[in-house]
Amino acid sequence: MPVMIIVETEDGNRLTAENGDYLDIKSDMKIKIVGAVQNGSPIENVRINVVGFAPADNPGTNDTGYLFSARDMLKRFAVDGEKTTYRVEVKRDDEKLAEIFIRFVK
Repeated sequence: MPVMIIVETEDGNRLTAENGDYLDIKSDMKIKIVGAVQNGSPIENVRINVVGFAPADNPGTNDTGYLFSARDMLKRFAVDGEKTTYRVEVKRDDEKLAEIFIRFVK
């Protein structure tokens, strides 16, 4: 069963994406990563890193629970030429369990 990442938008919608998926988010919408699940159950002891986002009060590698939007992203970490798409990694220790891409759209 694939690992899925749960994303919540500021207006309360919950979105899921599985390994390799692209999730299109409006650039002015704030979102937060809620967690990761497999077979419908939360995965324990994982770090979720939104590559290019560094919350001021948590410069570590676990970005779960922090609201962010396109304005909060460091453009140099974008994976595309338009600087709108960013990688989100789910890891346990050094093992990558899943990777999705968040694409901020107009």
